[in-house]
Amino acid sequence: MEKKIFRYPRGRELTAEDLAKFIRKNDEYVARKYRPLRDAYEGKYKIFRQPKKPAWKPDNRLAVNFASYIVDTFSGYVQGVPQQIKSDDAATAQRVTDYNDAAGMIEQLAAAVDSMLIYGRSYLMAYEDEFGDIGIAATDPEESFIIYDEGIRQRPLYYVRTFYDIDRKRHGSVSDGEGNIRYFDWAGAIEWTAEERHGFEGVPAVELSTGIIRKGIFADVLNLIDAFNQLLSDKANDISMFADAYLKILGADIDDKSLKWIRNNRVINLKGRNASDLVVEFLERPNADGSQENLLNRLYELIFVTAMVVNISDADFTAASGQAMKYRLQPMTNLAGKINRRLTKSIKQLYKLICSNPAGDLEVDDWQKIDVKYTLNLPANLLDEAQTAGAMSGITSRRTQLQVMSVVSDVDAELEQIEKETDPLDYPTDYETDRGGGSGEGGEG
Repeated sequence: MEKKIFRYPRGRELTAEDLAKFIRKNDEYVARKYRPLRDAYEGKYKIFRQPKKPAWKPDNRLAVNFASYIVDTFSGYVQGVPQQIKSDDAATAQRVTDYNDAAGMIEQLAAAVDSMLIYGRSYLMAYEDEFGDIGIAATDPEESFIIYDEGIRQRPLYYVRTFYDIDRKRHGSVSDGEGNIRYFDWAGAIEWTAEERHGFEGVPAVELSTGIIRKGIFADVLNLIDAFNQLLSDKANDISMFADAYLKILGADIDDKSLKWIRNNRVINLKGRNASDLVVEFLERPNADGSQENLLNRLYELIFVTAMVVNISDADFTAASGQAMKYRLQPMTNLAGKINRRLTKSIKQLYKLICSNPAGDLEVDDWQKIDVKYTLNLPANLLDEAQTAGAMSGITSRRTQLQVMSVVSDVDAELEQIEKETDPLDYPTDYETDRGGGSGEGGEG
């Protein structure tokens, strides 16, 4: 069962009152769930919102932005090499390539994936611009959502988007699957303002999600990140307190002038005192440095393990062999596989929408001929790959051998090039190839 989605009966017209309820509910999600995730990604952690301490206490506020590191590292792993949207049909492939270049598909897809990793979900919206071109825009759940029907397949009924103008006045639109867009103003209630057609066969947006419960990739470790930042700040405060340690002087009366002299010159000279009764030393504070370091290290490790994202800056990781590195990347690879399967479904749904609009240049059935290929951005060990490919000679096909090599981006093109280089008729040379004599002029017969 899909979680955390809005549902509405199919066949019932969406009223202004019901739409207002959905918007208020999404605003609640934004305040409670989405905004804290965005704040964490932007480095706005809980440690910075704590009440100020008294002026005489150190009040260091330190934060390590694990959320941004986790999202950017995983995003680079799954789409550092852009997805290839391909087709075996040459004409379809050319139309899709031309459309992707014109619409900026890869850039919008990358933006939507980044939002999905932060929030757990995001959207790609199709629209027809003022020039009649079909555009694509990535939106996040802070400003948009989809309402699904109550059937077992949970098909989309409406796509809702809200936004603020430069005067901070809120507007919005709701698009259905029948080709209609209704616009409204929002000030706590719906006020319809206009209506038009959108030209797509279906709700003109698709949802991208990380899984059935739609969690941001660092949502499960946000409490660990907050604990790490709190402990790190407390440790910095302890160091500051040690730096400002109190000097204890017993057995001597020191006037204010002498105290200032000692503080400024850092020299203690108490003449004429009984040395046996004189005590001058700094007050010692409890030292929990070892416990703090152990807990910091434990939290640091748990953050990456729980998020299933490898710390690629770790010295042990960078020094690992090719096979050992793959084992360490296995949890992240598994997570990437799960997300990419869902992403493929959403991309094909999006192209189905794009192909349905007669204003575009794609054929109606082009979406059925495309496939999405992902190449994980793995650190390449060319020596290991070459040795593995060589060991496969005589056991597997040449195509399978080439697929092992990360330097081969297009196996078909590589096979064609190999065939050209091994075909003596196509091999370019200045050396005379017809040396059989015969009846040609100058032959010896």
